[in-house]
Amino acid sequence: MTVLLAGCWQKSANPFYTAKDVVAEPKLAGTWMEEQEPDGNRTTWTFAAASDQRLDVVVQNKSEKYEFEGCVFKLGEDRFLDFEGKTRGVSVIPTHHLFKIVELGGELKLAALNTDWVQKWLRKNPSALAHIAIADPEHREDREKDELVLTADTKALQQFIREHLNDKDFFLEATVLKK
Repeated sequence: MTVLLAGCWQKSANPFYTAKDVVAEPKLAGTWMEEQEPDGNRTTWTFAAASDQRLDVVVQNKSEKYEFEGCVFKLGEDRFLDFEGKTRGVSVIPTHHLFKIVELGGELKLAALNTDWVQKWLRKNPSALAHIAIADPEHREDREKDELVLTADTKALQQFIREHLNDKDFFLEATVLKK
């Protein structure tokens, strides 16, 4: 699914997990592939153990490549992935991104936190969850186009997830990957 590489992931300055939430998930190891796009492009997700509970993750297709550190964690019975960008630079701030593991077996089904849902919710509830607004460089005068980046601490982020986990469209439709 090309949307996963289009920069449309909800950003958070803080992780969605604490050390006690992290679990090992050896079934993730290896390269998983999305269905081939009509143009012949295919996105691959490669997971490799960086430590007992941390992963090196590379998501790439023909034209783009992103590297992350990842952790699998549980909230209740649900499993999630938190990706943190490895890239650091003069104007780059690594952020955390959240995915729900819908299925992990013969297929890996990942559902990204729905950025549109979160952005709309934050605009309606601006004081409910700490965040900052980053102006869109192409539309600086239109504050409705600002990107809202979560700055809440992990405890508040987890409460937010628990409160909205079952809300319609909180997560995008799962992307299906196969080894």
